[in-house]
Amino acid sequence: MFRKSSNNPFIPVGGLNSGSFSQIGGPETVNQRFKGLLGQTVVYDNAAALKASKLSVGTLYAGVYQLVKLNSSVLRGQVCYWDTLANNGLNDFEVTTTVTAPAIFKAGIAICDGTNGEFVWIQIAGLASVLYRAAVTSAVLGNLVITTSATAADCDALADAGAFSTALAMKQLVGTAYELPVNSSIRRVSLNLAGFLQNI
Repeated sequence: MFRKSSNNPFIPVGGLNSGSFSQIGGPETVNQRFKGLLGQTVVYDNAAALKASKLSVGTLYAGVYQLVKLNSSVLRGQVCYWDTLANNGLNDFEVTTTVTAPAIFKAGIAICDGTNGEFVWIQIAGLASVLYRAAVTSAVLGNLVITTSATAADCDALADAGAFSTALAMKQLVGTAYELPVNSSIRRVSLNLAGFLQNI
């Protein structure tokens, strides 16, 4: 059971992936109207995820989504990390794509573009839309998907041979290519929970 789960989550106007927003609970003169909702999760099947999707941005799929605060701007499909360095990211549910430590604190995948300092939903489990690097190493269905380096927000796909030759490769784990990886494109990946630090 997700401790921050809710049967009545705050869904931005337009859909879960409609973009980042400056106030939780909608525009109001008082900042963070429903601050206690930060960190909450929702679990969707395919039908519920589709209903919560802003289709002009992208389709959401079955999985777990979490409400977080951005400490850097993000692009849809990028990997987000818990900001454990300059800020108390775990307790405050703050994420960033700017990483200066090895990638062992991956939070989830950005489901839309977002602005630094605002709030946004990310995907932390399930079938996610992930952004690949400009030159994918091995674009094969079912390949292992990892971040391109210990501090990167985009992903790469690797062939089975030698994929886990170092401990660092395990730290970079994202999931399995559910559809064919394409250079500089967003494609579906089945997320591997072992690659993410669950803050639930």
